Amino acid sequence: MLISCSSYCGARRTMKKLCEIVCVGVVLLCWGGARADEVHLYSGGKYTGTITEESDARVTIETVAGRFTVNKSEVSEIIRGSEAQQLYQNKRAALELADIEAHYQLGIWCRAHGLLEEAKREFAYCLARDPEHDHAHRALGHVKHQGRWLNEGEMRALGYEEYKGRWLSPQEAEKARQRDLKKQAATEWSQRVRALARQLTSSHASAREQAERKLLEISDPAAFPAVASLLDDSHPEVRWLALQLVRRRHIKEAAPMLAERVLYEPITSLRDVCRANLLDMRNDEAVKVLIKGLKNSNMTVSHRATRALGELKEMSAVPYLIRCLHEFFLVPVTAEDEELSSVPGGLDATSGPAAVTRSFDPRGPRRDRLREGVWVKEGEPRGDLKRVMRPNVDAIEALQAITGEDFGDDAAAWQEWWESEGKEQLQPAQEENAPPGQTP
Repeated sequence: MLISCSSYCGARRTMKKLCEIVCVGVVLLCWGGARADEVHLYSGGKYTGTITEESDARVTIETVAGRFTVNKSEVSEIIRGSEAQQLYQNKRAALELADIEAHYQLGIWCRAHGLLEEAKREFAYCLARDPEHDHAHRALGHVKHQGRWLNEGEMRALGYEEYKGRWLSPQEAEKARQRDLKKQAATEWSQRVRALARQLTSSHASAREQAERKLLEISDPAAFPAVASLLDDSHPEVRWLALQLVRRRHIKEAAPMLAERVLYEPITSLRDVCRANLLDMRNDEAVKVLIKGLKNSNMTVSHRATRALGELKEMSAVPYLIRCLHEFFLVPVTAEDEELSSVPGGLDATSGPAAVTRSFDPRGPRRDRLREGVWVKEGEPRGDLKRVMRPNVDAIEALQAITGEDFGDDAAAWQEWWESEGKEQLQPAQEENAPPGQTP
């Protein structure tokens, strides 16, 4: 038997349509057998599915076709799933009228199963029996204000407005909205800036040029934290461009990150630019980073921190720099030291700048904290070592630059000056960075 092409195509379309009808029917049967809710509209329409959210103003229902939110002003009737209703009736009938907590828990169950009106009824029942039932008040959205529980209308009458579940004054609500808008803008900028940073490392010159141009055009303050974060990028070209943008836009939020780069940037030219930028954008957070750097176990880092604080003329750093006036090194013991240490009354572990240390254990920790300011980390020691104390020239020069005084490496003289004159020169903001007990 011969079948024409048009007949064959028509048969396929018919079968496809029948399959779609059957599928829809099966889905609707599933919804109908699973406590389907119904939202009837004044227009005559109806949504069938599961109510997922409901408030005094709107109702949201999940249907086969998707999720729909309808204003209550358009709703003529809401019919709940019959199974849930029956189960609720059975649970309620089993409760004792005086068992307030059981009715509260039933309200929680109703809310979890989409029976929102029934949940409100149970919470209201709890309050009728116990007007101070905190959980029932909160479940109904009431707010405790000046010792009284108030509903939404009463809170609005007092001039409050709800924002993200909190009742705020109009001024507080506006501040919260602006704060969230800034946070959202910062998040969006972070994604954009990071994408441009990745493009800067592209193998295509045109892509790199485009990314550089777009980054240098950034002027929105919401993008500045994201730009500052590029100072810690692993690619030198990204850090270099970030430094240009920080200086061009005078991004003060970058000051703490600039201080970090002053301490840890491995490329000298970039480190010098960071230090120059920091002189223009210093703030308390950057100073705290540098003061912390004085105690770093890497002496290169601690010396960078010392020089930077001197360049900033940071008065609050003086007590910390006094503690760094001397550095200690562990060096091999010479024959002359051996001879001197064998003489009665000769050098011991605490006398003089070349004190011999006999009890050094090469297998123990090779880190020695001295004078709370300098940490010395040694390599693999062999044999007897001596501890040598030397003046820290960088610390002396930093103290001279900050104070205009010159007491060399005499820590006692520096400390006396600080106690008698130095502390009085601290600005209020600098007092926060001074060590405990060092402020007036």
